[in-house]
Amino acid sequence: MKTMSVLEIDQHWPEAREALKADSGILVTRDGEAIGRLIPIEPEEDTRPRFDPEKNRLRREKLWGDEIFDSLTPLMESREERILISESVSATRPAEENESAQQAESRKLAGENLSKWREETFGERKFDTLTSLMADRDERFAR
Repeated sequence: MKTMSVLEIDQHWPEAREALKADSGILVTRDGEAIGRLIPIEPEEDTRPRFDPEKNRLRREKLWGDEIFDSLTPLMESREERILISESVSATRPAEENESAQQAESRKLAGENLSKWREETFGERKFDTLTSLMADRDERFAR
C-alpha cells in the first residue's frame, strides 16, 4: 500500500488516482501520522437494460410491420378546430378590437414577402412538416 500525505494527494491527484488503480489503496498521512486510508471502489455492474436500437427496430417490426402512423393528421385536424374557434371569437368582438384594415394589409404583405422568399430560396420543395405548417399558416393570414 502506498503512503501519501494530504498535501501530496492534493497537489498530485493524477498520481494518487493511478496509485489507487495499481495498488490496494493509499495510506493518508498528516505530519507523518496516519489519518486515513483511500481504497479503490470496484465498479458495480449496471443491471439496468440499455437501449438497443436493433432490438427496438425488431420489436417495432414485430408489432406493427411496415405500417406507418401519420401523427400529423390529428394535429392538423385539431389545429383547424382551433382556427375555427378563434375566428368565431374574433367575429364576436367589437370592431375596435379587431385588427384594422392597415394591420391586415401589413400582415398580408409580410406573408407574401415570406412566401416569395421561400419560393426563391427553396423552390417547390417542402423539407419538413414545419415548413408545410408555416406555409398553411401564411395562406390563412393572407386571406
